[in-house]
Amino acid sequence: MILNYLGPAATCDRFSAGSGVLSIIASEVRGLFVTHGTSGQVYGVDVEQVPLPDNPANAEIFGRPPFDSDRVFERTKQSLARIATITLLPECTSPPE
Repeated sequence: MILNYLGPAATCDRFSAGSGVLSIIASEVRGLFVTHGTSGQVYGVDVEQVPLPDNPANAEIFGRPPFDSDRVFERTKQSLARIATITLLPECTSPPE
């Protein structure tokens, strides 16, 4: 579910220079698994809606069980980057003419 009350222009107004918006499908996030190379521990990845006062669409992504090494966390971030889609390019931070 995408909640967009004010549209892309309002979103761009909140960006800092060089920022953009990526979209990730929750079911694809939940389909990610990372295995710790030494222990063999398998980590699942989950996503949960955690609304903020100024962003009701906010969500958090976390490991199940919680990640216990930087290497597992880095591999998870790489997997998330592969499934992410650019929704608003960083160029939208330029004021409209």
